[in-house]
Amino acid sequence: MTTYKGIKGLSIREIAGDPDPLADGDIWYSSVTAKIRGAKTGAGAWASGGNLNTARRTPGGTGNGTQGAFSIFGGYHHPTPSPSVYSTAQEQYDGSSWTEAGDLNMGRYEPKCGAGTQTAALMAGGVGTPGERVANSEEWDASTWAEGPDLNTDAAASASAGTQTAALGIAGSDYPTLEDAVESYNGSSWSEIADINSGRYYVKGNGTQTAALISGGASFPTDGTHHAKVESWDGSSWTETTEMNTTRTYDLAAFGTSTSAIHAGGAVTTNLANSEEWDGSSWTEVGDLATAIRYTVGGGTTSAGIQASGYTSADSNVTQEWTQASAAVTFTSS
Repeated sequence: MTTYKGIKGLSIREIAGDPDPLADGDIWYSSVTAKIRGAKTGAGAWASGGNLNTARRTPGGTGNGTQGAFSIFGGYHHPTPSPSVYSTAQEQYDGSSWTEAGDLNMGRYEPKCGAGTQTAALMAGGVGTPGERVANSEEWDASTWAEGPDLNTDAAASASAGTQTAALGIAGSDYPTLEDAVESYNGSSWSEIADINSGRYYVKGNGTQTAALISGGASFPTDGTHHAKVESWDGSSWTETTEMNTTRTYDLAAFGTSTSAIHAGGAVTTNLANSEEWDGSSWTEVGDLATAIRYTVGGGTTSAGIQASGYTSADSNVTQEWTQASAAVTFTSS
């Protein structure tokens, strides 16, 4: 008969109660309950975080940042009754509150690529004053933004993945032309690489330069379609994979890896609150956002993620935090 020791090479440990902290896959015998117990991923839930100082929609964000060290920069702000603002402002989150940091050199929103971390961020492309697509990029070194090399093509409303020196800007629009083009950044120049299979904009993504995931988006005015489509990137080609359960576009919040991700919010005709979790092969609906929102941005991991900024019925300063902790369960016979 196969035994746990034969499989794992060690005996099941005995402890009083449950271990702290829990780690998925752990197994033990609890002397308190006289049961064999183990740890698995919990359901996960959204909770409100600290509000941004300035409401805005469609900024760039540090997708490879963390829930406790996340930044947004740029975006679109329409204060009433003042004129619209193409923002240069950057704000940084410490897990509880936002602090204003160094401004971009150019105000813009809907970037082709917003990527990196709180101390090494990247902003490229987007819509700049007076409403035209731009190609320039900027890099943040934890104190100032410096001009970087231009994209090969002006584009906006795209998906992003990666870090400051290894990033992807994926699809988008040079309105009214849809983009299926993908550009890769190596820290010194942008190069066009393999196109996605289905051109669209208001698409969102996450992951790295060599392992990325994109979902949703819109292909109007070409055919008026909103999408549940999902594509994955393996470093050389894009593959269409399992579609989301809910069609969504208009900039949802996406974070995680190409095999473990959360995509939440967005819109079609109304703002969405529902979230979906990707396990590398299928999508499962998980906890809803407290505030339905679109034109937003996200970062972090499937165990600790963040959504910030966006549009509800007006530009929003909302921040929402996603937490998915391990939970202890008792094994039962079947």
